[in-house]
Amino acid sequence: MPPLPTSLNKMIKPRFQLLIEAEPQADDPDGNRRLRFALKAMLRRLGLRCVTITPAETQNTQPNQERHERQD
Repeated sequence: MPPLPTSLNKMIKPRFQLLIEAEPQADDPDGNRRLRFALKAMLRRLGLRCVTITPAETQNTQPNQERHERQD
């Protein structure tokens, strides 16, 4: 794949912030394996690259912004 033109390389890229909670699983209790799999899939399939990752300090931390709950 040829490199992008210089003007496209300097474009401001949109960024998003997520808070992801891992459901308990016996084979991956802390969710690290599933998180790595999800990040790899997002990069390969959607072109979304993780640039920063930090564990949450406490469980059930709610951000100041509106929280979107899962609808099962």
